Amino acid sequence: MRRHVKRPLTCLLISLSLLLSGCSPSTAQDVKRVSDGYLLSEAAMRDTVAGWTADRESARVLRQGMDELRAEIAAQAEDTRRLVDDLRRELAAERAEYNRRIRRGRAQGLLLGLMIGAAGVAIAK
Repeated sequence: MRRHVKRPLTCLLISLSLLLSGCSPSTAQDVKRVSDGYLLSEAAMRDTVAGWTADRESARVLRQGMDELRAEIAAQAEDTRRLVDDLRRELAAERAEYNRRIRRGRAQGLLLGLMIGAAGVAIAK
């Protein structure tokens, strides 16, 4: 970061950490304004660093959780794709079997009709 951006950012982070920590009277007394920004007592600095460390750890845990969720979602998506493909194959097989039975039934009906017609012609003679 550039120097002119770093100083306000540091002041902002310190101010936010103090505001979020509840600003107890003892913490407020530990902060002194100096020409370059703010000066914290050792205890306040330790608290601030501990807060940043906890925030960093929370962010790491959240990122890890998001990665795990992404992996789960990808696995579920793959399972769903596999299931849909299986269902499509089963439906295509059932449709093919149904069409085969229809064609077979039509052929048998036509053959039976021809045989009855031929028998009818033979009897009529």
